Order: sequence, then C-alpha cells, then structure tokens
Amino acid sequence: MKLSERFSVEPQPYVNDTTPATVRVVLDGQASRCMVGGQELEAAIEWEDKFLLVLNDGVFWDEGLNIHLLGPDLQLLDSLSMAWAYTPGIFTKLSLQAPDAIDFSFPGETRWRVRMLPERRWCMPRPAWFSGVSRPLSWWRWLELTELSP
Repeated sequence: MKLSERFSVEPQPYVNDTTPATVRVVLDGQASRCMVGGQELEAAIEWEDKFLLVLNDGVFWDEGLNIHLLGPDLQLLDSLSMAWAYTPGIFTKLSLQAPDAIDFSFPGETRWRVRMLPERRWCMPRPAWFSGVSRPLSWWRWLELTELSP
C-alpha cells in the first residue's frame, strides 16, 4: 500500500444545487470513463491491484468527504460519503495502516479508519451507518468504516 501521484481529477460541469459534484478520474494523464462523487482530490492510495481515492466536496462551510475504491480497470467497487451540516470538514492526519487500512481525521479531531477488504463481503444495507455517513444501497461491501474516537 502506498500513496500515489498517478491520479488527478477533472471536475464535471455544475448541474444544480441538489446534484452532487462529480469528477472524471484521470490516471497517468489519461482521462478515464470513471466518474465519482467529489470535487478536489485529497489523496490517492494504491493497494494491491486497486485504488482508493479520497475527495472533498470543495465547499468550505459545508465540507463533505467522499471515499471511493476502484478496481484494476477503474470500475467503482464501493464508496462512502461523510458530511455534517455547517461543519468545516477538514481532512487531516492521513496515515497508512499496513496492510489494508487508512486512518484520518474528519471533521476536526474525529478519527476514522477505512479498511479495504480483500474480497467483497455480504452486508445488510442500513439507512444510516453513522450519523453523517452515507453509502449507496448495496448488499456487498469492499470498504469497512470504523470510528476510532468521538
């Protein structure tokens, strides 16, 4: 697992106030067909043959964080979003936790761990994982989220 400099993103045109911002993923200077939620790339991590992208929403007073796991062909495997209204969510203190996890603070001093699973795992969908955390409706997960401290 390592931080990667191979990625960048191309913001897509603004649609409206209710449609989340999206970006096109760019790998090694080549635009892909992969579109994910977010606005600005905070970090990219290479893990085995997969890629973890962390993006913010680009809105300082109401910042959100989007975490996406992409497969070898840049297909979206899993994602989650974190946001709290009227909270300047600043992504800080990223640390790689070998062999398969990252720790970070968001917002403020709240610590989180995202673990990348070696294979998808069956998971009962829940309307709310944690307050402020949302995920697409799915029976399968590749990412495991844990709050480390309040």
